[in-house]
Amino acid sequence: MADISKKYPTINTGGGLFLKIADGETVKVRLVSDPIYFDNIFKDTMTSRFAWVIWNHDAQTAQIWATNGATYNSIKDLVLDEEYGDPSEYDIKITRTGVEQQTRYSVRPGTKRYDLTDKEKAECDKLDPIQLIDKADSTQHVMWLEEHREEKKLSGREQAKKVRDALGNEDPEEEEINLEDILF
Repeated sequence: MADISKKYPTINTGGGLFLKIADGETVKVRLVSDPIYFDNIFKDTMTSRFAWVIWNHDAQTAQIWATNGATYNSIKDLVLDEEYGDPSEYDIKITRTGVEQQTRYSVRPGTKRYDLTDKEKAECDKLDPIQLIDKADSTQHVMWLEEHREEKKLSGREQAKKVRDALGNEDPEEEEINLEDILF
């Protein structure tokens, strides 16, 4: 019989590169990257998700933190608040309550502004969040949020042209339709 460990390699399902917060736990992090958008399938339901490369002060490591739209909106509210602004300039405390679909996150901004160390920044720069998130079978359409926003702006015709251009196909000629040829 073949070596079973080769047939069934260990898959990292949590922790490590991805921030996992237990129910009732609070973690102090710094958002380092721009936001990432992706669609995620969980229990046969597709949801929009958002992620960032972060520096986890508690674990003293670079990680990726993925969360839901409500939490993204809480962070966006901080960005739009003139007292806080860019969340890469201050720490955020994230508290998780609940489990599975009942999970909620509260986000509280820190008050001190300081730069991460060169070592912390270098550790964060080693992570390619798009590639790492896209590896999961449950994720689709992984891209920087700004790219996602630009795609949504395109009309259906522009999207079709974008696909044709990517495939190297020409724009089909438009034919005039004779209404007398249509049988109703």
